[in-house]
Amino acid sequence: MYRFAYFALNDFGSSDSSLILTIAATDLPNPPTDITIDWERSTTTSMMIQWQAPQVKPASTITGYKLEMDQGYLGSQFSVIYDGSQDNNSFEYLKQGQTNGLLYTFRAYAVNFNGVSVPSETATYYACTAPSGFNRPEIVR
Repeated sequence: MYRFAYFALNDFGSSDSSLILTIAATDLPNPPTDITIDWERSTTTSMMIQWQAPQVKPASTITGYKLEMDQGYLGSQFSVIYDGSQDNNSFEYLKQGQTNGLLYTFRAYAVNFNGVSVPSETATYYACTAPSGFNRPEIVR
């Protein structure tokens, strides 16, 4: 990691220094993988979205993650719903306010000192609860 500051210097002295700029000599990280929904902690209007940390490139320390969502409307675009750029220990986010029965698409990014990874593969899910309480099948004659 490198830190830079600059200042002006002439025959009368020097100025105050600039703010310190920190640069890390690393690659951009690989994107996160396996975006899934924890259905046990989701409802018809909220989704607990989870992802896996990527394989880390040598000298590519991850500082955090970003998560984007496309609401699935015609012409809609991905927008950031979670910015955990400085939280490298969080691998889930509870998104609330979805509409029951609508389709939502998610993608994630890993972040390090040099920037943001390419997007992960997308994952698409309907906002709903998992079915439960099935009755045993009956033979009808």
